[in-house]
Amino acid sequence: MLEILEIDPEDRSIEDIEDLENCLQYHKFFKMIKKQIRPAKYMRLFKHITIEFGTQFDRVIQAKTIGKNFYIVLSGSVTVLIPEKEGVKKDNKHLHHGKEKCSAIDEAILLDNPNF
Repeated sequence: MLEILEIDPEDRSIEDIEDLENCLQYHKFFKMIKKQIRPAKYMRLFKHITIEFGTQFDRVIQAKTIGKNFYIVLSGSVTVLIPEKEGVKKDNKHLHHGKEKCSAIDEAILLDNPNF
């Protein structure tokens, strides 16, 4: 799957797109979205999906900005910080993937999806 994600979206073959769909179809998000959009649009997600690698303390989304991407953490963990009037509060939600909870994003793999 990582090899396909490293291919420029415009250069991906139909086989590449189908392979990505086969890898990700069981993820909760893709199961849900498949029921809500047309099949052609659903498959277009796999043509345009990209990969990003984050390091510890990378800011992925800034508060009070309009996001155009969404991310799925395949490996590592993410801490959600929620701004308050007097500073920043660490939310109790520490998202992680895998068997053990990680304390940083050292090698989180982030997927980026354009707006459709």
